[in-house]
Order: sequence, then C-alpha cells, then structure tokens
Amino acid sequence: MAIPLYRWGAVLFVLLLWFPPASYPADTAPTKEQMQQFQQLPKAEREAILRSLQGKTRGPVDRGSSAVPDNSGSRITESNAVSVIDPSLLQPPRLKAGDTVVIQFQRVLTEAVAQPIPDKFSQEDRDAQAGIPEQKLHVLDQFGAVTFEKAGRIVLKGLNETEAEQRIAAESAFKGLQVTVKRLPVEEPLKPFGYDLFTGVPKTFAPGTDIPIPADYTVGPGDSVLVQLFGKENAEHELVITRDGEILFPGIGPISVAGLTFAQLERQVQNRVQKQLIGMKASVTLGRLRSIRVFVLGDAERPGSYIVSGLSTLTNALFTSGGIKRIGSLRDIQLKRKGKTISSMDLYDLLLRGDNSADARLQSGDVIFIPPIGKTAGIAGRVRRPAIYELKDEKTIGDLIAMAGGLAPDAYLQNVKVERILENRERTLIGVDLAQEAARNTALRDGDIVKIYSSLEQLKDVVKLAGQVQRPGVYPWKPDMRLTHVILSVSDLQPQADARYLLIKREAALDHTITFLDTDLIAALNNPNGAADVLLQPRDEIHAFDIRAKREALIKPLLEQARARSAPDNPVREVVIEGTVHHPGRYPLSSGMKVSDLLRAAGGLTDRAYTMEAELTRFTVIDGKERESSRENVDVAAVMKADAQKDMVLRTHDQLIIRRIPKWDEEGAIEIVGEVKFPGKYPIARNEKLSDVLRRAGGITDQAYPDGALFVRESVREREQEHLERLASQLERDLALLSVQETSASVKKEEILAQGKALLRQIRATRAAGRTVIKLNDLLQGRENFDVTVQKGDKLFIPQRPQEVTVLGEVYHPTSHLFDAKLSVTDYVRLSGGVTERGKRSATYVVRADGSVSPPTGWFSRNAELGPGDTIVVPLKVDRVSGLKLFGEITTILFQLAVTVAALDAAGVF
Repeated sequence: MAIPLYRWGAVLFVLLLWFPPASYPADTAPTKEQMQQFQQLPKAEREAILRSLQGKTRGPVDRGSSAVPDNSGSRITESNAVSVIDPSLLQPPRLKAGDTVVIQFQRVLTEAVAQPIPDKFSQEDRDAQAGIPEQKLHVLDQFGAVTFEKAGRIVLKGLNETEAEQRIAAESAFKGLQVTVKRLPVEEPLKPFGYDLFTGVPKTFAPGTDIPIPADYTVGPGDSVLVQLFGKENAEHELVITRDGEILFPGIGPISVAGLTFAQLERQVQNRVQKQLIGMKASVTLGRLRSIRVFVLGDAERPGSYIVSGLSTLTNALFTSGGIKRIGSLRDIQLKRKGKTISSMDLYDLLLRGDNSADARLQSGDVIFIPPIGKTAGIAGRVRRPAIYELKDEKTIGDLIAMAGGLAPDAYLQNVKVERILENRERTLIGVDLAQEAARNTALRDGDIVKIYSSLEQLKDVVKLAGQVQRPGVYPWKPDMRLTHVILSVSDLQPQADARYLLIKREAALDHTITFLDTDLIAALNNPNGAADVLLQPRDEIHAFDIRAKREALIKPLLEQARARSAPDNPVREVVIEGTVHHPGRYPLSSGMKVSDLLRAAGGLTDRAYTMEAELTRFTVIDGKERESSRENVDVAAVMKADAQKDMVLRTHDQLIIRRIPKWDEEGAIEIVGEVKFPGKYPIARNEKLSDVLRRAGGITDQAYPDGALFVRESVREREQEHLERLASQLERDLALLSVQETSASVKKEEILAQGKALLRQIRATRAAGRTVIKLNDLLQGRENFDVTVQKGDKLFIPQRPQEVTVLGEVYHPTSHLFDAKLSVTDYVRLSGGVTERGKRSATYVVRADGSVSPPTGWFSRNAELGPGDTIVVPLKVDRVSGLKLFGEITTILFQLAVTVAALDAAGVF
C-alpha cells in the first residue's frame, strides 16, 4: 500500500541526520535555637526525619501502660517522662534574599559514561576536564536568585536546601551532576536600640484636627475661636486672635486673650458675655489652630526649621525631621526656649515603659536639640531584646539585662562573656558567673558587649531516635536504659522500616570519637536485656532505615563524621559489601561484627545470590609502610544456617563480594508483529537466534515481504541518539561560522541560515529508533552469517508485499508509482517530472525496502535493479554553499531517513 504524501511531508523535516550504514534513526516556622539544633544534624538525617514526620500531627505520646524502670524502682511512663521535640519545629529553613549558600557539583559516574582521567591532574583539573563547575559561595540577590555561567539565573527564594538541589539539577546544563546546596548561618550584628522607631516616617506631620483641645493649650495670634451664643438670641462667631493678642467680639468689643490657656480664655469670654449681653450665654471652643515654627537641630536625620501645628509635641517634631541619627542620643533630647533648656526627654521612657509625660508641647520659636550619643553597652544572646543600649543611670550588668527585657529561660548564666575595650584601645574578654547574685553588680564600661549563651546548645542526658520511626525526636536518658525502653514494639517503626537492622551512633564524652553499634530489633524484643537489647548511653543516636530505599545517603554522613576524627592509631572502622544484596555499599564496622551482621545490614541476599561461595578481601598495613591485600572464601550457605565457625569476624576495610548465580539473566522478550502466523511477544533465552523465535511464531505468512523487514534494537538506538546529538552540535557550529563568513552575491546567506536553523530545530527534536538492516530472506533460507542473536527489547516487523516505488527529493512531482519491472531509475524519475534545477542528478541513489542503500556511481544506469518498496532519492545540489559542508551530508541522507521513519510509523513500531 502506498504511503500518503502528507505523511512523507511530515516525516521529511523530522529526521535529518547521518548514522552508521547498518542502521538509521527515526524520531510552621521553628524558633531560631531549635532550627540551629536541627541544622547541626547531617543533611541525610534531616531529610530522613522530615520524611518520617510527613503527614504526622503532634499529640500526646500514648503507647499503653508500658513503662521504663529506673534505679529507684519507680515506674516512669512515657506520658509523664518522655518529651519529644515537636515535629512542626523541625521544618528546614527556606532560602531568602541575601542568604549565603555553598553550591557543589559532583559527577554521577555510571559504567556507560565513566572515563578515567590521568592521575597527574589535580582535582581541580579533573573537575574542569569533566565539565564540573567549581564549588563557590553564592549570595542570593534581591530577588532570591543565583546566576550560573552555563545555566543563567535560577530563583531559589522560598526553597529549602533539598528543593534547591532539585531545582538546580533540573537544568540541562547540569545533566549528570549531583548538586549539593548548603546554607551558611550568618550571625546578625547587634543593632542600636530604639532607632527603628523612626523607620519609614512621613516627611510631614499634621496632627488630627478633630481631637479635643487640651485645657492647658496656650492660645496665640492666628488661633481661631468659635463662639456660639444662645438664650435671648442665637448667633455664631468665628473670631481670629489678632497680632495684638485680642479677639474682636461683636457687641462687646476687644477682649485680650494673649498668653491665656484655653480654659482661661473660655472662662473670660463666658464672663464677658454674661455681663454685657444680658440673657445670653456662650459656648467656646477653638477652630483652626495656628502654625508655629520650631527648629530641630543636632544629630537629627534632617536638621532644620519646620512649621508644625500648634498642638505639636516634641516627638511630633522629631518624626517630622525624619528621626534621630545613629550617632544621636535618644536619652537626652533637649527642648530650648529663649536660649534656656526648659526640659529634656528620655525616649527610653517611652519605648520601654510607655511613659510620654516628658513629651512637652511646643511653642513658636522652640529649639529641639539632639546631642551626640552617650556611653553604650551591648547585650547579645539569650535575652529578650538583644541590642546596643545607650547608658544613662544604668551602671551594672544587671541594669543592662533589665533594659534588654530580662533573660530567656534557656540562658546559661555560669559563663557569660564580656568583650571590653581597655584604656590602651586593646580588646579583652572577661568571664562572669551571673548565677552568683553579686556578679550582676559588675560595673559596665563604655563599649562593653555582654554575650549570654544558650544552655541548650548541646543536649545532655538524652538519646535521639531518627529515621523510619513513628515518633522521631529526643528522649530523656535514664540509667540502665536499653533499646527496648525507647522502641517498645515493632509498631513504633514505620511500616516500611527494616526492623532487622538498627544503627546506633555513639560519641565519646571526652574526645568525641565516634563508634557504631548495630542490632536486630526483633531479637531485642524477643529477648529483653539480652545482647541485642543494647544498653544505651547519653547522646546515643538510633537510626532506623527504609527496607526499600537506598541507605547510602543516610549512612555516608555518619561515616564522614567518623572519618573526621580518624588517625593512624584510630582508623576508620568501616566495611564494604557489593554484589547480589538488597543494599550494597559501605557500612560502619561495629565491635564483633560478623559476615552475617553485614548481610543483615545490607538488607539480606537477593534471589540471584550465589550462596555456595563469596569472596572476602582484607587489607593489612605492614609496619606503617605499605598496605597489602589478601583474599578468603566465605561459605555463605553455612553463614545463613548460623554456623558460628564459618561466620567470620570482620576487620576494618574488609570488602565482601556476593556473586550472582551463573547464567542468571534478567527476563527479556522480543516482539514480532506483522506477517507471521502468531505475532506477539516471546520470552528469549541466552544466545537464542532470531530464526528460532520465528519458528516459535509459526513462520511467515504467504503475504509476507521479507525484503522489507524492519528490525529495531535498543542498544543501536542509544548509539544513534548520541550520534544525533553530535551532529546537531556540529551543524550549530557550522551555522555560526557561516553567519560571519563572506559569501558571493549569488549565495543568499540569509536563506541558507534560515533553512539551517530550521533543520537544527528538527534535529534537536528527533528521537532515534535503532533500526538495523537484516537480510531476512537469507536468514529464512538458513544461510550462514545472516542469523541474529536476539536481545531484550528487540522488535521485528514483517510487512506485506508493497506494490509501489517512491520517488522523492528534487523532482517536480514527488510521488509513488506502481512497480513495473520493466522501468529503470531514469524512467521513474521521468514519471515524476524530472530533476529540478536544485537537484544533483549525479548523486541520485536508491533506498532499498530492507533499509540498505545503493550508493550513487555517477548517473544511474538505465538497467539499475529496482524492487517493490524501494525509494529513489534525488538530493539537493549544495556544492555552492562552501560554508555548510555538513548541509550536503544531511541533504543526502534526508530521504533515506524519511523512508525508514515512514515504514516504522506504518508498522506501529515507531
């Protein structure tokens, strides 16, 4: 059946590349201190805790009446003794603008891509040669973004470390790289107290006009007095105080009010009305108030002269002037009138106690003077308001703590540090024990910085439970506490947890060296107080693992902590297991660990494991000079049967390899569709031939056309895809070179570039198919060297016998013609209208139905052999475009690929 022309048109611009001749392509926020404690945990452990907490809600710990006995014999139930950190407080911090992060990239090596780099290169050279960006510090910009040379700008604001790693790794520029993001904690400097009061103040200040007039307000020229008369007659008057300090009252005459308070003015007007206007009374209030000019001088943000309302106070004027500079005093703001200081205001009274009694009302001509700041002392750490305070009457550390709002509940008083500047301008550090009441009377000096640390920065007498458990967190340690006192039953683990392997990290109190213990929870629960029921020590960390997930990410940080304290006399205690186990990798070596323990740590053997024998490689350091290796065989079957003699005790750096059962392959199948008696998927065995599978499928039908068979293989497709990507890169470079080259006037460079860019876009969007040319007729006839060893994922399509020969390319009418054995290549080209001016007649070639190509040897002979399903291709003449040699290659194979894709598409394989 002929392929419709619209299908050809869709295919022609999809697959435009060259491949090896054998194949062709187709197509709740935590507190700061709690967050600091959480961040001290290894990253993998933090992630495990968060995963285990997902979907959990905080509630009382209720596990029946189980209890832990202490030395006194009393019963300590979990409801009254176990305190667990609220999971809602363990949310990782979100990145924000201004944060500093360290971003590191590492190559993810696989067998397919790993290529050795000579040892003579440094690690920096290796990273550069491998295309790995160097580790750098990045500061998030004002929009919370970082900028990379290869990937451009990436916004990380609002993401935690893990999400930021996933976001960066999603960029194609970092494909194949493992990304690590670490947010660096930045200690914020102490800020002077009180100056934030003036942040964002308006440039002008206008007091409300509808507030009651204070009785002590002193009236003056410009004030408006509103008088309402009632009684014998009703009338209203608005009287403005003149420059002489008088109001001109109709029917009464001038009334002198200069220097009177509002209360005095009100009484005087009411008395005059009663005396002079018989039978009438007056109600007096103030209307529009006068404006006054005052001066704000000294260390104000904007010193100068300001016109303010007559009701304005000292603080109103400060706000109008923008506030006080950091070098100005908040504790001695002076109000001067007629050259004399009439009052002063301490803003700390307002800020700390809400006392505004010193906020005096201003008069015209008043001067507000802000002197330089006086002595200061700072206090940081575990107080309510850490800041730098200006000292006035405060003399001692106790006074400073009182100004800072008092101590936080977790303040550690036994070792308070005081940074002090001596008379010779050198700095010193003084230790103060504030637990002693007398120490609070320690005198302060100008410039002192008092630091009070938290008593919870390092928890004591606790054990920590992490990983795949129902209630991760910190539990109080008690003498004689064992594993089963913390994990009371298997139900305390997550459903997917591995109860057979728990890892306990133990840190020595003196030198902080790290050791590990592993145990079996099932054995511990079956035999309480036995060897598996480990006796816990303070600060032990118990880790439970997912039986399905890889353990390397969780165990690696623990091993790195131990390596950091390793030495020749204290080597890293770790072992390696590889091969057919569920979780191969590197594990901590606990005291007395045996082969069976390592198998348990790795999740046990898989069903492919060869249990007759395993290989154990051991390493020994000889006199501190060199390291030698030796190998021993392990009887795995005996170890699994608990044979103590065969269950060897492991040493540090031992490597155990569990082999796979010989001839064990993954299940695979080949799919055969088209003209066979029984099409479908067929399981295959090692080294099975295609002819064998065809016999199992009943052989081909009478309608089959073996010369047009399509055979697709995944491994070929992968190689073709790599070649496709290289071809696209080469075309991209050629287009860039052509864009800057000089060309003759006969060459339309813009048109060529446009065609090249369109071609490049199609190549980028193309996915390879992996067709391999086979001679199915020869295979079916049993000829040597034509059979194919099938592989997992192979596909074979056997079409019906076609009836057409197709002519494509630079002819006037590309189409398909019924096959006629009497017609030659020249005849079919003539039937399609002949070769166009753009066609290269001498390069005409034939793509056979089986996918092979008959290369051109000058102009085709009239006697060139053709068959049904063949395609004649007349390529584009591109010799005149010297800047795009690759263009010619792509044009040559364009139609070959179109034939392949159309056939695969029709078969339903592509």
